[in-house]
This record gives sequence, structure tokens and C-alpha cells, in this order.
Amino acid sequence: MRKVYGILGLLGLVLAGCGLGPNPAPGGAPVSVVVPGASAIYYDDGSGTWQAAPGTNFTFSPQGTAYRVAFQCTGGGITVFNIYAATPAELPRIYDPCSSAATPVSFTVNYSPPAGATAVRLAHKAGTFYHMDAVDSPPTGTIQVNAGIAGTQDLVLLAESSGGLLAYMYLPNVNVYNGLSLTANNPWQSVTPSQTFPDPSTFPGYVSGWATGWSVHGVTPNHTIVLSDTDTPGDMNYYPFPFATRYLFQAYATDTTRERLAYFRNKIGATPPAAMAFPGRLNAVSFDPAGGTFQNLPPSPPDTRMYEFAVSWWMGTQHYSRIEQVSAGFLGTSGAYTLQSTPSSPQWSAASGYQSSSGSWGVERLEANRTLAELMQGIEDHGPRGIFLVPDVEGKWAIKWGNF
Repeated sequence: MRKVYGILGLLGLVLAGCGLGPNPAPGGAPVSVVVPGASAIYYDDGSGTWQAAPGTNFTFSPQGTAYRVAFQCTGGGITVFNIYAATPAELPRIYDPCSSAATPVSFTVNYSPPAGATAVRLAHKAGTFYHMDAVDSPPTGTIQVNAGIAGTQDLVLLAESSGGLLAYMYLPNVNVYNGLSLTANNPWQSVTPSQTFPDPSTFPGYVSGWATGWSVHGVTPNHTIVLSDTDTPGDMNYYPFPFATRYLFQAYATDTTRERLAYFRNKIGATPPAAMAFPGRLNAVSFDPAGGTFQNLPPSPPDTRMYEFAVSWWMGTQHYSRIEQVSAGFLGTSGAYTLQSTPSSPQWSAASGYQSSSGSWGVERLEANRTLAELMQGIEDHGPRGIFLVPDVEGKWAIKWGNF
């Protein structure tokens, strides 16, 4: 699969009593919030009451041991209600731009395809973890990008044949701007696949009968993410690139319908990790839309950093999602999670529409060897999936989803 999972949207339980979390204390450590493009922004400083935020960039001092931040993103026909719930010690800064905050740029890359190419893709920076444009198939010599971002970046052309990746062209330090028409004259370089992957079905935690595979990406010096495998389930091949400063390896196992387990590692050098274990499953988790409750959560491993609880539904022609992200410290040891009460605001009036609609739900658990604050800094430095670019990060995903 070509998707590499990123940091989660999670939420926290409103604990019994007047506030969030135990032992409220006056004047806690400050928390900074930067949510460009967001609207209807609120925060709860531990008192249990939503307060209107002064803007998309603000700081507050929690009065208790936990806090919540809520904001709305609207664009592209979808409204997303986001809630973060954490302790200041775990997450003293939230950085989460709405996808509509950045203005995409359009540009064109012209090239001469190598002999035998059946398609050519372009790796470039975009508003997501990585972006591949495979619009030139069969190759015509021109790729039009409509969802790029401006600035200096590395571009990589990838020529494919029926047997896999044929060749690449590396274009470093390109100044991308709206309307750019670039002629790529660098030489095509042939590639040979490496076959050094261990078989994920041999990893501890593998579920018998599940499909397995690897997702591998190379990272350029300017942090463009380049798909380095053939994207075929069960394939053990990937392509080392001389320009890559590090690789993102992800082994996965999935039942293809309702559950997925994954192990990932950001590693310097082209050799994949030799031995690893899949995370514990979330197979017993269920969702009750009437109560907004995720039930049967298993105990969290010690290195758990975050959960994401998500619900998606339609109301007429409008698509809605709630993504609530909760730190391990905020969730505690509870075996259930109830979606938060939302701010009393007209803009949030649709946030509970899932209770009268049908839709889908999902829960993810992230385990990592880096702190939640370090992972969030990776997002601020490198974009929405920037946790994978935190040096030497290693972690696991456990994912469960379903319909209601």
C-alpha cells in the first residue's frame, strides 16, 4: 500500500468532577497552539469549560494537569472537527495547519522519457507526506502538477516499465513557483532492486492468513519523500537511491478489511531493519454511535504516545469528520473512550451529526521511541507526516476501522 500512516487524531475522556484530569493546579506550564487556516477555535485549560481562543496562534496556561484544544477545518467539500487532549508535559505545543491553509502551486516538468518506459511519475513536495503524479502514462514528456508547494526542493522523476522501476532522474534544489515550466535535462540513472527484506509473516505478532508487505521511501537532502518500492503486496524488493540521505521502512500486515498492524523505522543507510515485532491488536474495539463511545480498548503498551479516534459521515451533500487525538497520559488506563462534548457554537452544531447518520469509524494507537513533543516538532519542521523524519524514529501502528 502506498499510504504511510502519520500522527493520529485523538481525544480524551472528561473525567469525573469539575475539571479534566486529577489534582487541578493553578498556573501550569504554558501550552502554545498554532493552527493556520482553522476556524471556531476553543480551548479548555483544565476547568472543564470551553473558552473561545483569541486566534490561530495563541498560548495559554492550563490550570490542571490536562487540557483540550478544539478547532474546525473546512475546505474541499469536507468539514473536519479536530480535538486534541493531552497533558502539558507530553505535548506543550500543538502545530496542525488545516490542509486548506496553504495555497497550492501549479508547475510543469518537461523531459525525454527513457526507452522502455510505460509511465513516469514525479516526486515533489506537497501538502501531504509525499505526493506522486503518475499522470504521464503512456509517457508524453510532460507532467503537470496542480497541488505542489512553492520553495526550493528536490524533484525526482521515476520511469516505470512492466517489470517495475526502470530509471530515475534526480533534480536537486529546484526553485518551485506557480507557473514554473522546467525542462529536465539531467541523465536518467538505471536502478537495480535490492532483495534483503525479511518476511513480515515471520515477525512476532503476525496474524495467520493476513496479507503482508513493505512500504519503503527514500528521503532526499531537502526532505522530498520518494517511493522506493514496487508497491506490490508480498513483494520483497525495493530500490536504493544514491541521493537518499535516509530511508523510511514500514512493514505491514492487514486483513484487507478492518484491521492493520505496522512497524516503521527512519534509518540512515539502505539496509532495512532485520528483526521487529508487530504491535498488539485492537481487534476487540467497537464503536457505539448512540453514545459516541469506543469500547473494549486493550491496555496500552508503555511506549504508547497517542490514540486517534475518528468518525466520518455525510449529511446531505456535506462530508464531516471528527478527529480527536488524545495522549496516553490523558487517556490513562480507561478501557473505553467517549467522544468529547463540543463547544457551544453554531459552527460546531453539526459535530454530533454522526448520531443520526451512518458512516465509518476508526481508531489508531501509536507507539514510538520518541516523545510526543518530538513527534509534533517533526510535523512542524517537515509537514503533516513529519514524524517519519524525526532522526532515528522507530514505532508501531495498530489500526482498526469499521462502519455504523
